[in-house]
Amino acid sequence: MAHAVSALALCSREGADWWRSRVRDLDLEQVLSAFRDREIVPMSDPAATFAHDLLILNARRLRDALI
Repeated sequence: MAHAVSALALCSREGADWWRSRVRDLDLEQVLSAFRDREIVPMSDPAATFAHDLLILNARRLRDALI
């Protein structure tokens, strides 16, 4: 998150606003549902659960840091 915050500080105001809106509006539902529904065949159930939960956590952390 520190790198994302640092990179955002280097942007123009318009650029920073654009990135904030992209992060705020990011829709992860299609990816999350693939993990939940075990649609990624080579992944074990524990791996899919871990990836699902990690994606949610990191998206939340990124939104909290940038918005």
